Amino acid sequence: MKHGLIFLLFCSILFSEEIPIPLMYPSSLPSARIKGLGEAGTALYPDVTASYWNPALLGGLDAAALTAVFAEEDNSSFSELIEREPSILGKHISFFSIVTYQGGFSYHPLFLISYRDSFNDSLGMERDFELKLDEYIITITTYTGSNSQYNTPLILGLNFKYLNGKFVETRLYKDSDTSNVNDADADIAYGNGYGLDAGIIYRVSKLNVGLMARDIITHIYWSGYDKQVIPMYTSLGLSLNPVSTLLISVDVNRIFQSNMDFFYRGGIEYTYYRSTTDSSFFATIMNGSPSFRTGISFKDIEPIGFLNFASGIGYTTNMFRIDLGMEGKFEKYLYGGFTYQLSLTLPFKI
Repeated sequence: MKHGLIFLLFCSILFSEEIPIPLMYPSSLPSARIKGLGEAGTALYPDVTASYWNPALLGGLDAAALTAVFAEEDNSSFSELIEREPSILGKHISFFSIVTYQGGFSYHPLFLISYRDSFNDSLGMERDFELKLDEYIITITTYTGSNSQYNTPLILGLNFKYLNGKFVETRLYKDSDTSNVNDADADIAYGNGYGLDAGIIYRVSKLNVGLMARDIITHIYWSGYDKQVIPMYTSLGLSLNPVSTLLISVDVNRIFQSNMDFFYRGGIEYTYYRSTTDSSFFATIMNGSPSFRTGISFKDIEPIGFLNFASGIGYTTNMFRIDLGMEGKFEKYLYGGFTYQLSLTLPFKI
């Protein structure tokens, strides 16, 4: 079924002059922590993957951080999660960043698919597809150029993005009787573009209010095609820390197109904080703080079986932070049908 849908998508693309990538590209949403919270990350202050969720959130970082996120966006099983290691292909790197409270640099693969299909035996045609789109992000915040994080309840953030992609289709025409190749051709298109995101975070006591506008101006120019305009995505979020160990986060977001629904997301995180006076390497690792998360997301009020449920765990020390987040439909989640992300963050001083 999945391959059939992919094939229909590409048939509609390849037999027309339309731009060779969907406007709502199925990019991976980075951050295992936020995935475990139902993807409610617009007001999660601070966060190291903020360049995607809301660039203003970087303004709260206490240290610089290097983060790598690995993802499996197809339905996985518990055995796959345990037995397979993250890699460039099957469990691809879905986000990489080096950031500080002043801003930083991020790499985010937006779209990647490679597919072969011998779909028409009567014509003896075989097609290979490859479609890829990446974005590279430079982020600045209110504190850019400042030597310290001065006291202000309002922080702004901007993303300046460069997008680069490639679309390749090769066709082999074979004799239906002998399967010998009679002819071959190929279509290749390269894409380059730019984009702009903006975000705001407003902090009042234990409450944070965030607003994010992604792809305010995002255009991609494909060779042989017209300019592609990516629709704007907006998100409003709230996060609350009623006590130091508990965090509640909710989001409402929507892609600005007439046929798109609002999405509602929410999650809860509990962290058990531990500390020690022993500064040895072993003590630092063993006395980290574990976190436990759960979340939900939906686009309208539906039966429980159609809701997206999320869960996650994390472990934070002074030397590293590791998070695992999983999400899936309720009826599939209990049987191991989910998508997951694994994040590793290494803080450092500059």
